Amino acid sequence: MNITLKKEQLVQELALSLDDTDALSFYRQCANDYPEELLRKLLTKVLSIPQDKIKKSRGALFTHLLHGHANKNTFTRSIGYQYRHP
Repeated sequence: MNITLKKEQLVQELALSLDDTDALSFYRQCANDYPEELLRKLLTKVLSIPQDKIKKSRGALFTHLLHGHANKNTFTRSIGYQYRHP
């Protein structure tokens, strides 16, 4: 997988912000598959939730939200972003 410097910076930001550096390959795949704007909106949403309200981890919540959007044909839900997944 060839990844640009800009995408790698996003990958590092996601992993560090979500305290999930063990999942770098997952975040690289996300950076290749989804628009940066979507990933940043999900990150902002996850970081806005108090830690004591999160059952597993911020990384798990991010993944859950991303997969929830990926299972839909159109991304719209609570983040106010619309994207048609290929």
